Amino acid sequence: IWGAGQQQVRNVWSSIACWNLNGWLDTLVELSSWEACQTELTDRGDRPRDNPDRRPSHADRRRTFAREMLQKRFRTFLPETPDSSQLRSLVESLVTLAT
Repeated sequence: IWGAGQQQVRNVWSSIACWNLNGWLDTLVELSSWEACQTELTDRGDRPRDNPDRRPSHADRRRTFAREMLQKRFRTFLPETPDSSQLRSLVESLVTLAT
């Protein structure tokens, strides 16, 4: 079994493809957060002991990117009604759990 990190594949060519794909995904996450300010990327409300002044890690950037994609996807299906605030808060909590 070939692999590095999380992926494990059965031949060396698949391993090369996985390395290539992981490199591109890391690059896309970094590019998507290139213009974002540090306060957007470092929401550490769920980690109170973490230093809020620490620079954003790749995991912080990936989590922010995933949260934005999920929010956009859910917002396209949510109806605009007067009582949609409860539904929106439910969706926000689901997005937080997913990321």
